[in-house]
Amino acid sequence: MLEELGRKRTLGFSFTRRDAEPERACRDLALAIETLAARPGLDAALAAATARLKDEGDEAAFREQQRLREARDEADTQLATLFEAGGD
Repeated sequence: MLEELGRKRTLGFSFTRRDAEPERACRDLALAIETLAARPGLDAALAAATARLKDEGDEAAFREQQRLREARDEADTQLATLFEAGGD
């Protein structure tokens, strides 16, 4: 029972599991690092685009803000997918 409880408290990523395929764990770890490393840049670019939209209010600034929001949301979804897939 203690072992089962311990498994439930671990992160769901494949690379945190002892029984994960090494190739999958390496691939998932690389994707997680890439996704997390991109987040600060996306956040900064989104903040800048939002500021431009407030200042200029033009269509190009709006499209850029929307594009960056979608990119950020896609990165979050990718990370969540890696987390969920690691727990199967």
